[in-house]
Amino acid sequence: MEPIKQDITEKDVLELEEKGDVQFLWKKVGYHRALASFWWNYSLILVLALPALLVVGYVIPQLILPFPAALGFSSLTTQFFGLFFTIMDVCTYPAVERYVAQYSVTNPKKAISYISFFVWFQSFTGLIQITGVAIYCFYFMPRNLEYALWFFLIYSTTQFPGWLGSFNGALIGFQHFDKANKVSVIQSVLIQTSTQIGLILLGRYIGTLIPSVGELIGATFGFILGTYLDDFMAMVMSGYFFAKVLKPFGIRLRDALVPDFDKAVVKQCLTFGGKLLFAHIFDTGISFTILWMVIAWLPNYATITGLYSIADGIARVISISFTITPAISEAYNNKKKELTKFIIESQWKNWFLLSLFLSVEVAIFIPPVLRAVGGEYASAAWMIPILMVSRFFVFPINFGSDICQGADKPEYRTYALMFEQTARFFSYIFMISPFGILRIIGEQYAIVTYLLADLPAYLTKLIVQWTFVQKKTIKTRFSSPYQVFVAPAISVAAFIPINLGIVAIFNELYVQYAPDLLVPLITAAGFLLLILFAFPILLFFIYGFIGGWDDYQLRQFRNAMLISGPSRPYVNALYRITSWAHKKSKLGNRFPIDHEAAEMEAMELTMIKAKETGLKA
Repeated sequence: MEPIKQDITEKDVLELEEKGDVQFLWKKVGYHRALASFWWNYSLILVLALPALLVVGYVIPQLILPFPAALGFSSLTTQFFGLFFTIMDVCTYPAVERYVAQYSVTNPKKAISYISFFVWFQSFTGLIQITGVAIYCFYFMPRNLEYALWFFLIYSTTQFPGWLGSFNGALIGFQHFDKANKVSVIQSVLIQTSTQIGLILLGRYIGTLIPSVGELIGATFGFILGTYLDDFMAMVMSGYFFAKVLKPFGIRLRDALVPDFDKAVVKQCLTFGGKLLFAHIFDTGISFTILWMVIAWLPNYATITGLYSIADGIARVISISFTITPAISEAYNNKKKELTKFIIESQWKNWFLLSLFLSVEVAIFIPPVLRAVGGEYASAAWMIPILMVSRFFVFPINFGSDICQGADKPEYRTYALMFEQTARFFSYIFMISPFGILRIIGEQYAIVTYLLADLPAYLTKLIVQWTFVQKKTIKTRFSSPYQVFVAPAISVAAFIPINLGIVAIFNELYVQYAPDLLVPLITAAGFLLLILFAFPILLFFIYGFIGGWDDYQLRQFRNAMLISGPSRPYVNALYRITSWAHKKSKLGNRFPIDHEAAEMEAMELTMIKAKETGLKA
């Protein structure tokens, strides 16, 4: 491939974009990279859907970890030292993410100095954290928690070296989401699953040999260790990919490991992190207090929190993640306000369409399946729809926080977090204490109120955070409410009767073949593939036909499709069907999102990037 000439023109950029050069599109500034970060994983989700259903729905609850309490003990362990770990980290990770994203365009060598600081800071403070946990466990552990002593000691080792995820974070900062997603998927689906299953089984076996330990405690040891050991292998993979990203700039991966940073870098990171630190201390402090509330007031808390973690993990599927902070930082901190506004509105549009679709599918389809095949975890099924009420707001809340952080105003993320956690503290007292609402409605509803206890906090933060976004960072707008909200709602509504019919068929087969689970499992797997593969095609057809696109937004989707990696064939099918429907629709281009000024600013940044870093096609 030939390098772009240094006197690059807008015509050169447009020609390369039109040609669909993948390497160039990953470097071109614009929203399409953030959108591609979601779609890149999608085909892998399709491929892994069947084994995931089998493993999560049957193998783990029936064969590997039939102890919901083990998940409860693990949750207790990870939360217990959150306050201490937060103080020692001084919120350096978000600071590094912010500066790496800014300088990845104009000064990659400077960006590396921030990563170098993070590596050495985390290594030093990690040793202090492990020592502190050991001193607490051996000299100050409360008697009612002595059973968790070795849980705490094992988990504390995750703090050293403490920077295992830094290379993958750097890939995100440089907006190479294709490589970052590849590492994340391989780690979470293959490596972590393998290490967890292997170590859980080993822990259970050792527990049977040592009666004082037992299978439950042994399984918990294995589960905690399995969530950590995979980080080392993921670090090697992400380091390999990041080295390739750095090579064109004449930078070696080892440069990120050498302590090559000045006082200015240290001051910037600690100052930025310091603006976030108090909020995180407040956040984890309230979370720690709530943990003690749950232990004190919730009957059989280990089992309940174990079931809660399963239901919450499923409910949070609807809070789909778009990696957006680097794009916001790149645009806002380079004084491209219109591009920033365009990225924000585009993010709202794509999130609402996809999240609303997933909400309908998860709420209607998943609980009956889990109830039928979930074994010891079947009791988590009824929790899912209740938790989804509050989890639907997770993305909008975090999105507002990401805007403040990316716009170099992290203190407003701090203030909003304080409002949220204050509301959460009083909400939990009211919801689960014996002298709150349970005194009126009865303690038999304790689990229901526990599931709803986060909702007041989320609503409080939603209002406060977006007030800060509007008044203190950048005044956002919806230039096309129809594209962002109305068209998605109409498109998704069509799937409700279809899903109800699918559930009726599954329930009938389950009753007919019970207690044999083979036929219900096969049926659920088939329906899951239908939901993940066929339904999105229909969704995008409807969305295009009712005027959900304008030509420029469709161009952004096309660019995202071209760099969606292994998902490209499938996303191409979505693009073609929605593009065809858009062209046939009488509503196409009737409700456009403003983009002209944003496109000019994106072009300016792309040309700066080409001249400063030798952008190549």
